[in-house]
Amino acid sequence: MVYLHIGWNTVIQAEGIIAILDYDAWQSAPEFPEMMSGAQMESRVHKIHTSHQQGRPIRSVIFYGDALYLSPITPETLQERLRHTQGLPHRSK
Repeated sequence: MVYLHIGWNTVIQAEGIIAILDYDAWQSAPEFPEMMSGAQMESRVHKIHTSHQQGRPIRSVIFYGDALYLSPITPETLQERLRHTQGLPHRSK
């Protein structure tokens, strides 16, 4: 089983990840308001932060099963961590 650390003390199973997206890009999508409000109403949104990270911006949204995780870690870093945990080579820039 492969796990991905997505911020602070939060680790999720890689197999459950549907997508890792840039939060700013997702926020500008026409579907954003409806999806976010529905997920919040159903308590499916999990914001990853600590007390010293309160002002840290959300950088990525992870679609995981029927939940949304909002992380201060960039999508690129999360994807690189996932590649590393799966034993895949690093992506060159």
